[in-house]
Amino acid sequence: MSSVLRAVIVEMLTGLDFFDAAAVDRARDDASAHGSRTKLVGMQPQKFLFLALHGHDLTKEKRLADAVATGARFSSIPMLKVELRDDEKLQVIGHEGRHRMRLLRDRGISNAPVEIRAVNLRWGASQIPETIVSENGVIEYQTSQVFLSVEV
Repeated sequence: MSSVLRAVIVEMLTGLDFFDAAAVDRARDDASAHGSRTKLVGMQPQKFLFLALHGHDLTKEKRLADAVATGARFSSIPMLKVELRDDEKLQVIGHEGRHRMRLLRDRGISNAPVEIRAVNLRWGASQIPETIVSENGVIEYQTSQVFLSVEV
């Protein structure tokens, strides 16, 4: 297959198409378990990048881009680690997946799977808080604007 044709096909993929099916299944199973602290959502890659601390590694970016160009799929789902603050807002306290989300954003993907892992909240036992605060504490979003359907 020519590199031009491969590039066109990659551009037509949805966010889920970049992930290994087993990784998506694991994330769905974790999120659906009774008393789970994990929620699987869809999210715009740019919003993920705003919520996570900034930074990137050009070597990682190139390695990921080269792997995707050969048809490789990501073996894990990007993650935001959150805690429920006293003011009932979710505070991002950790992340994994900035380079993957940057690659998806650069390819025009508008909805990619993200695991939201809470340290002090069980998703089935409470409603989703209305606000999520970035890891650096500067940006706030309404969760209804950030947590999209995972079915992209």
